[in-house]
Amino acid sequence: MVIEIPFLLAFAGWFRLFQANVEHPQLIQKQDLFQILLPRTKQMKGTNQTSVQQYRTKFEGLDVQDLLAKIEGATAQNLRIRITHDQRTKKSRVAIDYTELAFPKIIDISKTSGRNPSKKYAYVHHQYNDQLSKNTRAFISLCAQAGTTRRKVVRPFVKQTKLSSDESWFLLETYYDVKYLDSLLAAADYATLVDMAEYLKECPSNSPDHVSIHFIDNSQASMGFTAATLRLKEDYYKEIVKNTTQKGWTECSFVDRAMKRTPGKQYCVNGDIIKDWKVFEKDIVKNEKCLNIYLWRGIDGVTYRLKFSEDNMKFSSIDVTYALRPGQPVVNEVERFAKDALDENYIAVYVRSEFMLRGSSMDYLRKCVDLVLEVLVALKSTTGLSHVYVATDMGDYGSSWLVRYRKKQHLDENFFKLIHDHIVEESQGVAYIPPSHVQDRGVIALVDMTLISKAQYLISAGTGTFQAWIAARFLQNHRNDEQLWSKITVC
Repeated sequence: MVIEIPFLLAFAGWFRLFQANVEHPQLIQKQDLFQILLPRTKQMKGTNQTSVQQYRTKFEGLDVQDLLAKIEGATAQNLRIRITHDQRTKKSRVAIDYTELAFPKIIDISKTSGRNPSKKYAYVHHQYNDQLSKNTRAFISLCAQAGTTRRKVVRPFVKQTKLSSDESWFLLETYYDVKYLDSLLAAADYATLVDMAEYLKECPSNSPDHVSIHFIDNSQASMGFTAATLRLKEDYYKEIVKNTTQKGWTECSFVDRAMKRTPGKQYCVNGDIIKDWKVFEKDIVKNEKCLNIYLWRGIDGVTYRLKFSEDNMKFSSIDVTYALRPGQPVVNEVERFAKDALDENYIAVYVRSEFMLRGSSMDYLRKCVDLVLEVLVALKSTTGLSHVYVATDMGDYGSSWLVRYRKKQHLDENFFKLIHDHIVEESQGVAYIPPSHVQDRGVIALVDMTLISKAQYLISAGTGTFQAWIAARFLQNHRNDEQLWSKITVC
């Protein structure tokens, strides 16, 4: 069913907030939030009349009772609310339908096969250089592959959403319950984790048992990273890729140097050709004791990712990732904040703007923010709940991609932060503000995720791996919940 919904941004109370950022503050109340924050050079082009033109997205014909009825009927199914465009009338419309809930798989940690790992190790030298959800998935995917040949994986350290071999970083238990993680890995027949001390003892840098690997492919991302990080000329890199086309790998003399270890067996492996981990072990690594991987990008994604399969595994690396539990520092913050700021039952609002902007436009983000707030009003009316927890990727500790986007588009440095604050204010909700002793972006992201997943009702907007992880955690928490709860996806 398709219904039309009107949207009007509220402007009361914004005057003082923007006064320091706008050249003509006396005109603020006539402007849309998003228009106010556009670069001044773009705003001030043309006449003064153009610069203060009020822009409003409008969806006519809201059937409030129908929207309320759809929300009331959303138990045990996902309520999907999407913005569409009517080609005939040139108006935006809202489509509402139900979809099945995709509960994450249950991993029974009491059922393990009694692993007997060998004295073989897999060590990743360079940091996992994506954002938290991708980095975690990549790490778990290495455990999946290494487990098929009974290798142990060296436990990484964590900092600011990254994972790394850098011992000056925080322990992995800062982010995750490591004891429970070990149980998950055992239940899934994945690799056992070991600490750095065991690896260094069993694999000293001058040992002849080392094989060092750098995965490459023909993508621009692979060439850019390898050329910049390992200080290679592009022509040399292209020659290396060419040399891998026959067998899938070639000798590379620079890998051990980059990892500051005694030169030994070193190979560049083409990830587009070598797609079977057991073939990789047998033909290239030759089951050597100490496998050193310069960069591990995981198998989840398209650009510069590996193609190792998980088809025959009991659980995928995504299944295991979704089953992770937060570490004690995260749990402590969740309990403190919930006690101080939230009721037992509350609504969570999560807005992931990054992928709205990647796939669409600022105008689409504007409409989605309005739609989220409209749905929240209806949900409050239906449930009688007033406490709202708000999280977005636009706050002080949000998406690093948005920072790059903002600079590229020459937007005000507070652009996304002000949208975040607008959502919090209009929802009459609260957002997590970390205390001075909690400044790690990974911990903050996991606190957000845990608080969202504990809500009784969830409104989420946008897509992405972190959003999917949040949805899985929320559904897992409510799998056997006898109280009324619902999950609503917007945009």
